[in-house]
Amino acid sequence: MSKARTIALVITLTGAAFLNTLSVQTAVIVLPTIGRDLHIPAARQQWIVSAYSLASGCFLMLWGRLADVYGKRLIFILGSAWVCIVTLVCPFIPNEIGFDVFRGLQGLGSAANVPTAIGILGVTFPPGQANNYAMLQWHYKGRDAIETTIRFLPTGVCGVLTIFITSQILARVRVNYILMFGTFCVTISSLLFAVPIHDSETYWAYGFLAMCLCVFGADTLFQTLVLSNAHSLPKEDQALGGAMINAVGQVGRAIGLAIATAIQVAMQESQDRSTSSAVTGAGSLGNHAFRGGLRAADWFSVALGALAFVTVAVTFRGAGVIGKAKK
Repeated sequence: MSKARTIALVITLTGAAFLNTLSVQTAVIVLPTIGRDLHIPAARQQWIVSAYSLASGCFLMLWGRLADVYGKRLIFILGSAWVCIVTLVCPFIPNEIGFDVFRGLQGLGSAANVPTAIGILGVTFPPGQANNYAMLQWHYKGRDAIETTIRFLPTGVCGVLTIFITSQILARVRVNYILMFGTFCVTISSLLFAVPIHDSETYWAYGFLAMCLCVFGADTLFQTLVLSNAHSLPKEDQALGGAMINAVGQVGRAIGLAIATAIQVAMQESQDRSTSSAVTGAGSLGNHAFRGGLRAADWFSVALGALAFVTVAVTFRGAGVIGKAKK
């Protein structure tokens, strides 16, 4: 394959990651606006994100296997077309239930094109640094497209750095050490958000470092797992392998978000003695109880990160280097 066709292929396939990331991150950023326009209480707004993640996670394995059997190119095209059509319809849905349903349909489409994109990359590029760069570019595409404030710029910068750093260390460092480092970064990021911070404290004191660690840790983790999975599977199962990793991530995101939201609402209710404000989100900005609820949810994230660190240290202790080219 010529260099031009290779570049075109990677750019096309990274569109799957672009749409997947865009669908999740834009929904998170505009949640208050959607909730206000569709009259959705704050306690139920997480379903706008969870509906997408749950639908995607539940169908990833099915689409991945169908892609391996009937052709990755066909499933990728069908999934991409489905996502485009449903995404165009979503803004015109006038009520909460309908909007959640169509968010789920969006996730159904992403479940088709995301694992097939990984599968196509896995069979096109042999193990080695070219494969590492291709996989990393697939994940990074679109990371910075929806950032709206300067406080989110570190995520884009760290995403670019992660591409180069991770592609190098994968060929030199044992995978268990990389995964332990990634879970450690994510845990410390959650800890920095969880500790009480005075109102006069600047973003650069805690938030900047937390954002950088979060992106660097999460991107390193995900790509290491994807490459490890791809290198251990035959070519005919590449799409299914990509589906497995993404299914765990999507379902875990939905469940974790639901639990964290429940913790946040419960803690806010206990502190301000007002069930209605915790559920509807009224008066959230500058509310001490609201910040307390968010910190409680962040402590839950710290606990999950610590558990992930221990799990990785135990289950991947025998793993070796995965990024070297096979001789």
